[in-house]
Amino acid sequence: FVFMPRKATAFIRKTFDLVSDESLDDIIEWSSTSDSFLIKDRVVFETEVLPKIFKHNNMNSFVRQLHTYGFKKITKKDSKDLEFKHKLFIKGQEKLLPFITRRGPSNTSVKQQEEENYSIIKKSVEEQDLFMKQLQLDNENMTKELLAARNHQTKTEQELYKVKRELLEARALLRQIPTQFPSYYPFTNNMTSVPIHTPCFEPWVQQRTNSQVPATETTKQNADDISYLEDMLQLDGFE
Repeated sequence: FVFMPRKATAFIRKTFDLVSDESLDDIIEWSSTSDSFLIKDRVVFETEVLPKIFKHNNMNSFVRQLHTYGFKKITKKDSKDLEFKHKLFIKGQEKLLPFITRRGPSNTSVKQQEEENYSIIKKSVEEQDLFMKQLQLDNENMTKELLAARNHQTKTEQELYKVKRELLEARALLRQIPTQFPSYYPFTNNMTSVPIHTPCFEPWVQQRTNSQVPATETTKQNADDISYLEDMLQLDGFE
């Protein structure tokens, strides 16, 4: 079990922000490997930066604080810079800062436990990053599917609206016929004089116009057709 701190300590947070401040790169900055930092101008750092950030100008005190949190001093030949490194102090990895804590008693078992905790923490953070990336990818896919569904719904609604409009025009035409042909209502073979404006209704009228069926049979069939169309118009509450 690994203890999960709520947030980084003030010292670690301030040090991380200090190293990440690009305006101070001439004084302090990340190394080329991004897993350590360099103090390039010790004099300016001690006289100007420390008093402003940590309210003191004691370089030795700052270094002792680093050691307390497990930082190690890196010595390189032909380099005048002071370099410090911690396994969890990495450029751009702020989420690791809460796990940098003050060191306890210096014994082998504690150090071994710390090493194990570092490995577990790093693995946990990597898994969390992968999970967040997968979550983001799933979210993007869901957004695309939702947009496609909305487009399909819009197209369906447009087609439905077109059908409804044609049915309404058909009903209006049906209601005009008794006035124009009172002696032939509901229909006779004289349908050619009725104005047709509805695509879905026109083939039906044309079929009746070209029919050679006797007027009495045509009248009965037309009455049935009118009843059928009226039923269709009532299905979606057109009445």
